[in-house]
Formats: sequence, C-alpha cells, structure tokens
Amino acid sequence: MKSITRTASVVFCLSFFLISTDASANPYAKSASDPMQALNIFFRATYAQARQNVLEHSGPIIVATGNRLILVDQGQRTVGTTVDRAYHDLKTVAHTPIAVYCALAREPDGPLKEEAAQRLQSVLPLIDGALGAFEGGVYDAEDTPRQQAVLKGCKQFVEGVLRSGRVSRSELIGFIRQNVVHAQENLDRATAYRIDNYHAQAMAWRAELGPEKWAALRVVIPGSSMARRHSLTTQYFAKLLGEQGESDRIVYAESLFDEQKALDRLGTHLFDTQIGEDFFSDRWRMHRDALGASAAHYLDGLSMD
Repeated sequence: MKSITRTASVVFCLSFFLISTDASANPYAKSASDPMQALNIFFRATYAQARQNVLEHSGPIIVATGNRLILVDQGQRTVGTTVDRAYHDLKTVAHTPIAVYCALAREPDGPLKEEAAQRLQSVLPLIDGALGAFEGGVYDAEDTPRQQAVLKGCKQFVEGVLRSGRVSRSELIGFIRQNVVHAQENLDRATAYRIDNYHAQAMAWRAELGPEKWAALRVVIPGSSMARRHSLTTQYFAKLLGEQGESDRIVYAESLFDEQKALDRLGTHLFDTQIGEDFFSDRWRMHRDALGASAAHYLDGLSMD
C-alpha cells in the first residue's frame, strides 16, 4: 500500500509540472478561463494515471471473459484454452425451444400471420443442420439422444403450426414447458464443461505462478447485469480463492465486455480502496455513491406533501 501512495504522489507532481509548462503543450491550458473546469480535469487525469499504475503493480490478474481465461502478469498476456465447444452447443439446443417460443410469443390466438409463418419457416433448416451435427456421432453418447429429442420436438411443433396455419397460445406454452427438464439437463452439463475448463487452466497457472504470486492474484469478470446474481464464474473463483463472492480479489465488471475496460474497472476498484483507506479510514467508502449518505440524511427532512 505504501508503494501505491508513493506512486500516486509522483504522478501528482508530474501532472502539476504539466500544468506549469508552456500552454501549447499543456492540455489544461484550454480550460484556463474556467479554473474550476481546469481543476476537475487535473483531478481526472491524475486519478487515471495513478489508477493505471496501481493496476500495473497489483500482481497477476485473471480476466475471465467467458469463453476463455486470460492471465496478465508483469506485462505478459497469456490466453488460456477456450471452453469446450460442447458447452456452446448444449446451450444452443437448450435455447432452441425458446427461439420457437419467441417467434410466436406476440402472436394472438387465431390464424397464423404471414410474417410469423416466415419466421417459423426460417428456423426449420437451422434445426435440420443441428440434427445433422448430432447425428454425426461427434458428441458425448450421454448428450446426443437428449439433443436429438429436443431438436426433433421443436421441428415437429413448428411443422404442426405451419400445417394448421393457426396459433394456439395454450399449445405454445405446453410445448415450451415440455422442454424444461431437457433444457435444465443441458445447462447442468454445460456448467460442468465450463467449470472443468476453468479449473484445469487455473490449476496450471497456479503451479506456474507459485504460492507468493498466487496469493496476490486478482480476478476480473466481465459480464452482463442479469448474469451477475449467482454468476457461475464468480462462484468458481470464490471457491478457488477462498472468498465469499465478489470481494477485494474478485471484481465483476458489469456490462464491460472489452478486456481493457474490464481491467480499468479492476484498477478503479483497487485504487478506490486505497483512497478510501487513506482519506476516509473506510476502505469501501469510494465504492458507494459519494452523495449517498448525504442524500439519506437530507431526504429524512424532506416533506413529500
């Protein structure tokens, strides 16, 4: 932590020097007519520089992108093995009944509209192609019969709707609920594929890094907002690192799928923790809305009448 503080001080001095130099080379000079804007720009620039330095000296980092793990250590970036193809294929089959449902979800009971019929027609060759892949015998014998049953069931339902030329919402709901068990079984198997892939790669890197570096390891997980709750990746790394979930070592970078933006999010997490400790004596203070406590206090006295 002391090295972080010293680095931030150096960055501050360098940035102050920039402010004092010739205006043609000084990015702050453009705001000279507005001293408050110039001061705010100075804060943002020095913060960004200090954050980057903290990130570069934070120890090894694993970026869990979903399809693969990426290890960043001392400026070296190592891309791990990609998740087994079966993971994606099992999820795709699980999604196929939902795709059929989506094609008809907004259609009322009654005659099948031309636009909806075209949507259903377009999915049939895709289902046939998927069936061909599983009939080729390249997948696990335990998984293949279930995939064929789901895909054939989807094809049969679509063809039935096209033949009748009518939409029945009760039949649509019945169809999709028939696939719940198979879909969950696929998700269970896909989960095993992904975690096993993560674990094999993580164990290989732990052996390479050694105990000291491994103890300093941090993980950043880019992911969607909906997937944050009970995230598979967060759960895996929490167990691996002995954490309760998201923590000082495990950061979920919500909706930041670009690798560098996810790393910047980790840098913000690390540096804000340092600021919280040094400025507020509360390491999590910067992780909350700066105006949150003030808002709560002010709202207590605000009448809504």
